[in-house]
Amino acid sequence: MPGWRGSPAGTTSRSRWRGCTGWRYVAEELAAAGVAAHVAEPAGTASARGRRRHARTGKTGSRHLRRLLAGGRLPECWIPPGHILEGRARLETHHDLRAGRTAWVQRIHAVFFPQGAAAPGDGALRTGRDLETLRAAAAAHLSPAGQLQVATAWDMPAGLQARLDVRRHRCCPPPGA
Repeated sequence: MPGWRGSPAGTTSRSRWRGCTGWRYVAEELAAAGVAAHVAEPAGTASARGRRRHARTGKTGSRHLRRLLAGGRLPECWIPPGHILEGRARLETHHDLRAGRTAWVQRIHAVFFPQGAAAPGDGALRTGRDLETLRAAAAAHLSPAGQLQVATAWDMPAGLQARLDVRRHRCCPPPGA
């Protein structure tokens, strides 16, 4: 698509498609080619079609979108500006890192429980002192395999937490920074 050229000089081009995975890439490429992008809202498009009597195909769906756009009745999705899309992407990355860290902490708790040891508290795996407490509890209560599991699992949230700290300052800078 990057090599695609827009319409001939002196004409205007518009493109329409139903909102789906990859819409951001398509919208950006069309805008770069000078084509007005229209992302159709799927539910609104379906209700504008009315009751289906036949199976919908790509050809009939495309015809339907073309007619709605030509008639000015295409129910459109809002295409956010680039800075909002970038902010969303940063927040998604932060969320994914946070979920990954939580999953590793839950794995640590899951190692303690079957071996009869008391699992560390919910907020007990955040500092260096917590790591020492965790190691002591693992040495006192867990088998060698359990200790290895906890040591391995601890490395993962620590690395994710370091990345989270960097991303947090990029995503949400502290006041006055």
